[in-house]
Amino acid sequence: MRSLHRALVFALSVAAVATAAGPVAAARPVFAVAPASAGRNLARPLGPYSIVPAWAQKNGGEALCEQADWGHAACFAAANLAATTAGAAPVAVYGLRPADLSNLYAYPQPGSQGALGAGQVVAIVVAHDYAKAENDLAVYRRYFNLPPCTMAGGCLSKVGAAAPPVATANALSPQSISANPTSPNEIGWAAETDIDMDVISAVCPNCRIMLAEAKSDSLPDLANAVAAAVRAGATIVNASYGARESRADYQSGSPYENGRVKVVAASGDWGYGQYYPAADPDVIAVGGTTLNVSGKQVSESVWAWTGSGCALSAKPLWQSTFAFAWGSCVTRSLNDVAAVADPRTGVAMYDSALFGAKGGGWSVAGGTSVSAPIVTAMYALSGDTARGIGAQELYAAKPGTWLPVTTGANGWCRPAYLCTAGPVYNGPTGLGIPHGLTGF
Repeated sequence: MRSLHRALVFALSVAAVATAAGPVAAARPVFAVAPASAGRNLARPLGPYSIVPAWAQKNGGEALCEQADWGHAACFAAANLAATTAGAAPVAVYGLRPADLSNLYAYPQPGSQGALGAGQVVAIVVAHDYAKAENDLAVYRRYFNLPPCTMAGGCLSKVGAAAPPVATANALSPQSISANPTSPNEIGWAAETDIDMDVISAVCPNCRIMLAEAKSDSLPDLANAVAAAVRAGATIVNASYGARESRADYQSGSPYENGRVKVVAASGDWGYGQYYPAADPDVIAVGGTTLNVSGKQVSESVWAWTGSGCALSAKPLWQSTFAFAWGSCVTRSLNDVAAVADPRTGVAMYDSALFGAKGGGWSVAGGTSVSAPIVTAMYALSGDTARGIGAQELYAAKPGTWLPVTTGANGWCRPAYLCTAGPVYNGPTGLGIPHGLTGF
């Protein structure tokens, strides 16, 4: 925890010289503020602790994983470390709650979902096995009155090279993160595991959760974990990680085109630029937004640190409408859709890794590691996860199912729509944010 706070203080000191196009590889960004866009009215106001207070927003938040070397991926988890609260059941837990997310994105509240999501198995791809994952998930679900999701009950499972044997599922595997991780990489991936599980639980409490655990953060190992999840019966896959895109990513075909299971990927937390696997045309790429709240009125603008860009891969057919528009990107453009990602306006999450040997506690999570599982879980709620590979049905959705994001940018680029919000399609937020389940 102390090392993360020191990193946050250092990042604040250099924030003034960071450019909008993204920080240097060794830095951990402190996240910027985007202007507000046109608002919409919510069915009910957000709760008193749903948006962190102004004193905590000033710190912005911190990326929990540093950019990785070529061939390796970083998690896209972030946390607002100023809004942490120790203990499992404190008086104040900051951040968006399950009811808030349903309020924002117009799908049924957790208590009113009936059988929505039942039978869906959401795979969360992570590096390593985090031994406290089941315990941390139990605290989150208990706090928000969600049904239990345990390994013994069959709701939670682990597959992949890093998963412990079933008979000793609570023991450490050879590739496990220690019970009290200390290195930034271990802390980041452990927190990533908890963030993804919490967000999936918040949106789709009936969904079963499968942790697809790679033995390392290398792109081949993570791709193998995706394949393990598909073999084990996942109905949709969430990939909240990425590496700077390179031509080598496409030399052997796409490991994310598996014939039947959709893969949803986070677009990145380092500003303008494209990351793999989000850049893969067979993957649904999710960008990030900032919430701007005033009573029942809320708007979303481009989160200044979301990834976007013009990929090296071929343009999928469903993006052909945008092939020569505005200037243009004739290959795959990022992103497809977006949801909230700014750690200043992020989701409540329970985690033990950030608190070390002192035990677990609550933080406000952000990054496209939040926006991606929101979209993944809404897909699962819709029941339409088997509708082919890629994002084609999102582009064919009726007007009003995606709300465009019209303000904000994540850098400077040409053509400008790849990094700047606009009324139709734009790079940072794609078609826009979800409004109900019909767009899926």
